[in-house]
Amino acid sequence: MLERRRLLAVSATLAAALSLAVLSGCTSTPPSSTPGPIGAGTSAATAVPVEPPVRVAVVGDSNSTGHQGDIDTGIANGNAWIAQVGTADIDYVGGWARDGATSTLMAEQVQPVDDADVVVIMAGTNDLAVGISLDQLNDDIVSIVGTVGAKNVVIAAIPPITARPAYAPEANASLAALAADKGWFFHDGWTNLRTADGVWSAQYKLDGIHTTKAGYGVFGRDIGEYVLATFVTK
Repeated sequence: MLERRRLLAVSATLAAALSLAVLSGCTSTPPSSTPGPIGAGTSAATAVPVEPPVRVAVVGDSNSTGHQGDIDTGIANGNAWIAQVGTADIDYVGGWARDGATSTLMAEQVQPVDDADVVVIMAGTNDLAVGISLDQLNDDIVSIVGTVGAKNVVIAAIPPITARPAYAPEANASLAALAADKGWFFHDGWTNLRTADGVWSAQYKLDGIHTTKAGYGVFGRDIGEYVLATFVTK
């Protein structure tokens, strides 16, 4: 019950913050491009090769659940990106994701995932509304990685946030730097869902934070291809 109240509070706070930003006519200039290099080139990370099917753990918020409440529901409904990777060479083996979750809540709630080959972590979208700093986001991700215990780590970029367009590029640059520092991998799976100006493409925009089921499919297939190309034994 306590966790549910906290999640509801975070969701309500995020909605209020975004509404305020829209009403006040946010003047931040949309990014002109994806922040920094992306994918395997963001660090000197060395992959631990694995055999397919790749055992993937997922940690995140509503953009990992497919905006379905929790990841189990998102998988059952076919909305979650991990349910739409489009290959039998990837198996979902656990993790934790809930709508409205901050990086701090993820770090508190996630549990070890036995024999995970790769963990994909997408965190930070909900942190802005409750005042969680980028430094704390990085600390939370370090904690998540330590808890899950996967052989390989992928930090996934967060998507555009329409009401606060400057935040996602800043957060993603910080996440990419963290990955480079720790020898992890950073990947931006949203490039096919954004315009050249860094905002949502009209066909994939739902509410300024989330995408459609089809959009999560685009993201899922991109991540799936990236995981197989990066970590499967050649």
